[in-house]
Amino acid sequence: MNRKISLVFIAILIIALAYFLPGCDDLITETIEITEAGHPIAEFSADKDAGCTPCTVQFSNESNGPHQFWIWNFGDGKDSVDDSTQNPIHIYEDDGTYMVTLTILDTTVADTGSDTEQKKRFIIIGTATGNIEVSDSVGCPGLEVTFTPIDTGGVASYHWLFGDGATSDSISPTHTYNDTGIFSVTLELTGIECPDKTIIEDSLIRIHYCPEVLIWKDNNYICADTGITFADSTQVDPPTVILSRAWVFGSDTTDDGQNPYITFSSSGDIEVSLTNTFEIQTSDVFDTISLTAYDTVTVYNTTGNILFSATPDVGCLSDFQQFVVHFTNLTAGDIDSVQWRFGDGYISNDLEPYHAYLNPGHYACTLFVFSPCGNGMGIINNIVKLDDSIPTGLTTEEYFTITPPTVDSAGTFFLEGQLADSLLYYTWIIEWEDGTDSVIAGDLGIDTLSFAFDEGIGVFDIRLLLSNECNVTDTIRDSIEVTSP
Repeated sequence: MNRKISLVFIAILIIALAYFLPGCDDLITETIEITEAGHPIAEFSADKDAGCTPCTVQFSNESNGPHQFWIWNFGDGKDSVDDSTQNPIHIYEDDGTYMVTLTILDTTVADTGSDTEQKKRFIIIGTATGNIEVSDSVGCPGLEVTFTPIDTGGVASYHWLFGDGATSDSISPTHTYNDTGIFSVTLELTGIECPDKTIIEDSLIRIHYCPEVLIWKDNNYICADTGITFADSTQVDPPTVILSRAWVFGSDTTDDGQNPYITFSSSGDIEVSLTNTFEIQTSDVFDTISLTAYDTVTVYNTTGNILFSATPDVGCLSDFQQFVVHFTNLTAGDIDSVQWRFGDGYISNDLEPYHAYLNPGHYACTLFVFSPCGNGMGIINNIVKLDDSIPTGLTTEEYFTITPPTVDSAGTFFLEGQLADSLLYYTWIIEWEDGTDSVIAGDLGIDTLSFAFDEGIGVFDIRLLLSNECNVTDTIRDSIEVTSP
């Protein structure tokens, strides 16, 4: 790390001397450079990266950090005249591709810092060296191949001959082979000041007639935890043979048989693939080619118990004389369709319908579920209760009974309601001889009561007051005779 330190105190001293020492007419300042040893970072460049023999290349050191020595390796086995030169000149005398390496050293401290930068294929001498690189060399008709010349330098133009009559002048062209055959590829290079060069790769591309991989299955749709049979229906003609099979079912199930039987535990659209590896012969050339086919299987969840809810399930008619209930299907599994029967004669096929009841009453609702993995029916009785009315038109004896009808003043009698409705409020009231009333008991659903009478003798009126959440009320009267013990 470099530090520039301006010694202020020295400057102040010099200023003082300028004032007090004779002959000092000008102010003198001085900056001291202090360099600390650190880790250097090697870097370099060259004035050219390609040329013809003999090729003279000027290298430039572009390293960072403190360093005093440079060790160059130019890749051709010939060191520079002075390998400690910072910016050397080197002459390449042979065609080829060369890796250049620079190592720099910092020796200002005992623990010497160093760094090395290495650049492969940095200098290319001659029109071209190396061969042709291809993205793929074996395939079926329709194969796209990208061609790349390796280590080209000093080239003015490129001309490719792909062996099937097609040509290209691009540096790195892509060509599609539509016919079967064995093809040689030629690359003609026009040099810049260097000689022209032709590279020929015999039998570089081999296009075979390939069989079609075919997947057969005994069903396209199945339920979870049930099996399905697959088959490899690929047809091959000698001398082509199938060397191996690789099935993949979803994300983790594999098989290598010809006719696997597979059970799926998860639902959804499951992708199935079959990769066959073939040995194929064309013009006495044997190659190994792997081809893949894809298919899809739809797996449904098995339908569980038929469940649904109704919200709200108890209530009163609104100001618009209707009671709206939201029905929700809670049945697990894949469902094709549903049918709701609301108990009042209306039907809906919506998955989660809203239904308006118009008349008070108790309704039994039914849900039918239709599924690819089995149909079902669910019924909930009295799921919707509208209590805007209390049954009327019954006689007193049908509403409630007093047992026994005559009791002495020390006895106990029983009151029993006949409606047996847990949503009704029952209030039992007795009327005394002086005309006042007393509530014997009352609460939701109390339709049976025992009462011990000890308040005199005579005939007393007993009333049963019925009411519900919708503020509908009705009163039933009867009497009991109390005698002396």
